Amino acid sequence: MKFYSIDPNVDVVETPVEEQGRLIRHLHLAKGKQISEHSADALVTVVCLEGKVDFTALGETVQLVPGSFLTMEPNELHSLYGVEESHVLVIQQLLYP
Repeated sequence: MKFYSIDPNVDVVETPVEEQGRLIRHLHLAKGKQISEHSADALVTVVCLEGKVDFTALGETVQLVPGSFLTMEPNELHSLYGVEESHVLVIQQLLYP
C-alpha cells in the first residue's frame, strides 16, 4: 500500500503519483479558472472532490460536483471551467489493452 495526500493550496496542478502506466493529478481550479481544450493519450477518470466544475467533451458539458466522476477514452478533446473553487483528481491509465 502507498498512502498519498494532496496539497489543498496548490496553485493549479500537482502530480502526487507518477508511475509506469499511471498518473494521478490533483487540479485546483479557482472560481472562473478555465483549462482550455486538450487531450490525453490515456484512459482518463476525473473525480470531483470539492466545488463545481463544468467539464466539456465532444460538444457535451456536464457539471461535476463532489461524489461525481466521469471517464474518457484516449485522445478525447476536453476542457474544464471552475464554476466554484474546486478540486478534482485526474487518473490517467497510460497502459491499456
